[in-house]
Amino acid sequence: WGAQGEVSLLTGYEGNLDRSPRLSELTLTLPDGPLVLPVDSQPRSGAATLGAAALQVAYAPQSETVLRSGVILAGRAAASQAGTDWHQWQWVAGASHGRNGWRGHIDVSAAGIGGPLGEPYRLRRGSLAVDAPAKDCRMRLAWEREWREQRQSTTLDSSTDAWLASVQCASPIGGTWNWILELRSTRDRPDSADRPGGEQRTDGAAIRLAGTVWGDSQLELGLRSSVARDASGYSPLLDNNAVRRMTLHQLSLELALPLYRQDDQRLQAVISMPSGVFKPYAGVSTAILLFTKTNSGGTDQVW
Repeated sequence: WGAQGEVSLLTGYEGNLDRSPRLSELTLTLPDGPLVLPVDSQPRSGAATLGAAALQVAYAPQSETVLRSGVILAGRAAASQAGTDWHQWQWVAGASHGRNGWRGHIDVSAAGIGGPLGEPYRLRRGSLAVDAPAKDCRMRLAWEREWREQRQSTTLDSSTDAWLASVQCASPIGGTWNWILELRSTRDRPDSADRPGGEQRTDGAAIRLAGTVWGDSQLELGLRSSVARDASGYSPLLDNNAVRRMTLHQLSLELALPLYRQDDQRLQAVISMPSGVFKPYAGVSTAILLFTKTNSGGTDQVW
């Protein structure tokens, strides 16, 4: 059995807190001809803080098999634009099994998202994934299905299929540094044909560089870009049924510091002795442990 807790706090500046378009005019397509109306619609921006707390427990019934479950609480707050704040809860459970370097994963989760910006909704998700070694790298391929349920606006209910491919390799920098490349493609299909925009397709790519700095602290640099496009326009009356297209670019810098750590005695070496070395007294195999007392808890006696 094992348990792990994590608390994260990210703060920065967001240029589009409510994910809204920048509009200077609105064109209505009328029978007598187009009508252009002046509009002053600017995305809301400002400083924002994202906080999250997670607790996970795991159990390994046998070698290479792990069962796990956990809960996550998260939220975002923008002091100057409190109307864009949101909060989220999530429960996750999964299992993984490995053999000969390969590992398979199955995960399920349920979540609820709410806030003053939009109507609360629920998410259910299931995923399958497999990862395998490739020389000095590790490759991963995953499929995910997600169901979205609105509290009131059922025309916005949908199901989403996503494919994810990633590769993680040791960095030329050396040490504990790794770089990760991810490609993701999703198809969001509405349950109702009346949903504005119809099916939505999103394709994205990300690259990250992560490693250890200053002892046990973890530093990660990331660059992510995605493009979302609807299959159809919102209405024939709006700019000749123009199709919505949204591009997102994100640059991130994350530093993780351990808040608490208990060091048991440090194991320096294991001398493995085969069975029979102590015959005729005993025929079992034996291991001799060599370790250093760290004086930070764990072992009371050294022998």
